Amino acid sequence: MLFRSRLQTIALSPDGSTLACADDGDSVHVWNLASTQQHRRLPLQHGVGRLAAHPKSGVVALLLVHSPIVEVWDVDSNDRLARFQTADAAVMAARFADDGSTLRTVGVQGTVESWNWRDGARTAAAVPLGRPTAALAVSPADGSLAFGGIGVLEGRSSDGSRSEEHTSEL
Repeated sequence: MLFRSRLQTIALSPDGSTLACADDGDSVHVWNLASTQQHRRLPLQHGVGRLAAHPKSGVVALLLVHSPIVEVWDVDSNDRLARFQTADAAVMAARFADDGSTLRTVGVQGTVESWNWRDGARTAAAVPLGRPTAALAVSPADGSLAFGGIGVLEGRSSDGSRSEEHTSEL
């Protein structure tokens, strides 16, 4: 596979057969890894900063660059399934639940939200983390969160109560 643009982010399908890559323009390229051929390009009108792959299907969440907007696409049919706006100024990371039912997002200002990704309806109250955030992980066992920004990594239970914090000096 040859990628001629600057790569922004990638996501791998659960079965390892498909790779989605966002370039530094307004394109998401979808590759079949067995044939190493690009088999789809999502028709976007904005740049993509991050991708999150659905754990059980050919669905991908696209986080638009410097934007509170999330778009959910079916990469097999090339259809946009949902588009919704988060409460934060810009979405930094997203993760689907292991069962594929919900999508969690975190914004640059540290607001975690849970969504029904099929229709963009919020499924739980927003959880303000109280600090700038750039990355998010969700435990498949109990929904607890790990998130971080510059010099900080913190954990919280699924209800948002603080459990642990680690800082580092760079």
